[in-house]
Amino acid sequence: MQKHLKTAVSNYTIEEAKTHPISNVDAEIIVEIKEAARKLGDENLKSIIEEWKHLDDVKIRDMLMQWHLDNPDTPSNEEGDEEKKRGWQKDFVLLDGVTLDIFFIVSVGSKLKFDFNKEKYIYLLVINENTSENSIYHNFQFEYETQDERDDYYIKLLELLKGSGRVNFY
Repeated sequence: MQKHLKTAVSNYTIEEAKTHPISNVDAEIIVEIKEAARKLGDENLKSIIEEWKHLDDVKIRDMLMQWHLDNPDTPSNEEGDEEKKRGWQKDFVLLDGVTLDIFFIVSVGSKLKFDFNKEKYIYLLVINENTSENSIYHNFQFEYETQDERDDYYIKLLELLKGSGRVNFY
């Protein structure tokens, strides 16, 4: 399972996906759900969960939907089920190898600083620079060798997050 999760994470880049479907919390959720399936003694459900994040999301969804059809409990309230799904959905973005929860990003800045140790300019993307020190991603910095590289990531983030209306770009 651990190998499949690492493979899933490594296969996504900011160029390929608008949001990143995996996080450390995803991995913990998978372990907990798998353990619940084991306690229920349902090997079929456990095997489906084993494949989560290894197979295509649509395939896993279809497998789970089939499992629910094969194991009815109570009549489904499809409208209510859709509302539940939206409530659980979280959006992530992968930026330079780091998965960020979009909900906690309030600002993205593009900066230039001189590194006296390296004796050269460093191009920065700064997440949540002017937020409380207790906030997630407070002054979280990504360093780039060139302005073009930094600006490419800045533009991609701008395109991904500008529709939220919550993120300040500077």
